Amino acid sequence: MVGALRGKLLKKEGTKAYIDVSGIVFEVNCDLFSLDEFEEGKDVFVHSVTVMNQDEMSLFGFSNEERKFLFQKLIQVSKLGPKTALKILSNSDVSEIASLIVSGDVEKLSRIPGVGRKTAERIVAELKDEVKEIASKKVMGIMEAIEALTALGYPESVARKCVRKVAKPGMEVSEIIRNALKEMAKL
Repeated sequence: MVGALRGKLLKKEGTKAYIDVSGIVFEVNCDLFSLDEFEEGKDVFVHSVTVMNQDEMSLFGFSNEERKFLFQKLIQVSKLGPKTALKILSNSDVSEIASLIVSGDVEKLSRIPGVGRKTAERIVAELKDEVKEIASKKVMGIMEAIEALTALGYPESVARKCVRKVAKPGMEVSEIIRNALKEMAKL
């Protein structure tokens, strides 16, 4: 199995990255966050997981170990395949997803495209104890700040972007919100 790749990123197409490793080009399925971190024409290091099913073998790649770890845990959940796991990872930061799982927030998990209520319940039931290390207090504050800003009427994507930009370890939620509002005023 392929545990990692180091090579030149030739191109990004949809959710795929094409990586040249010593003349062999690998087609790697990636989450959107990982793809954003990879630059075309540059050397990349991709943490990868090989998934085999009856008909084919697919390679999934991630920008860091945490994303790879969560992907591996998600595909172990019953009735959850690698494509759905990739959609989940493409929806949010790893620590935010882990926090939703640890806190048992089935509502928010089920809002992720491709994840219904029953799947969200299975994810929480099967992974709650396994992803505790990834969830952190910083992330809980970030999630609270995003919720507060969306309650004020700001689009979630804008709130998420601005909160991530201003949040620092040890910041109170109110401080994150204030700084994010200042950041939004610049847009």
